[in-house]
Amino acid sequence: MRRGKRACGGEDAVTAHRVEIVVRGHLSRALVTAFDGFAVQYTEAGLSRVTGTVADQAMLFGVLDTLDGLNIEVVSVNRLDGHDEMLAAGTIG
Repeated sequence: MRRGKRACGGEDAVTAHRVEIVVRGHLSRALVTAFDGFAVQYTEAGLSRVTGTVADQAMLFGVLDTLDGLNIEVVSVNRLDGHDEMLAAGTIG
């Protein structure tokens, strides 16, 4: 069994999981296509919710580095479970 270093939350860093990255502003269509495999939703508050699966922490940090390099303000990063995904998608209130 392959084991990775433990992340801050005590979970294996090699475990894929779904995340929601909330950024300030509405991302352009060109930028959205750069995040292949991620879905983007826009809020009335002027935020963008970028959701998708990250294979590991390195991939998550890569996405965050890309946003930082483009001077896009990250408001929050959230790990999603089934209930959180339904909330993020607006299917439950």
